[in-house]
Amino acid sequence: MASTGLETMRELGQAVAAASGAAELLVGIPALNQARSVGRVVERVAAGLAKLDGVAAAIVVVDAGSQAGTVDAVPRGASGEPLRRVVRLPAPSPRGRALLAILAGAAAVGARACVVVDAGLESLTPEGLDRLARPVLQGEADYVSPTYSHTASEGTLTTNL
Repeated sequence: MASTGLETMRELGQAVAAASGAAELLVGIPALNQARSVGRVVERVAAGLAKLDGVAAAIVVVDAGSQAGTVDAVPRGASGEPLRRVVRLPAPSPRGRALLAILAGAAAVGARACVVVDAGLESLTPEGLDRLARPVLQGEADYVSPTYSHTASEGTLTTNL
């Protein structure tokens, strides 16, 4: 098998770090075949980041080898909005590898906080993202986990908890 340069966690972390730039807040979105929902989730994340004035943020979708147009469904941000990038893992990749790549990327870039949001979490609100990020950014918490109800179709959320 040919090398893709993304075999080790260090390489994965460097790819995510390069995509996120100098972000102090990295929002990572692991995705696999979620073309129908990833665009709405990215837009909701961007709306939530707008509530965090003065925070350099980046949104990085880490695609775990989708075959269904997920990468093309990620909307590009307008000028002045948080950086939006996609990192594609070699297919097939387990979704857990996408999560590890996000965490390694946050560490590599030196982010003060990292929020992980599933690409199928369409019930995310801007306020919800703010509540996940703000306690860590303000030094009030090291880790924040959501507690909320979701629809049965959003069951993939629990795989990342």
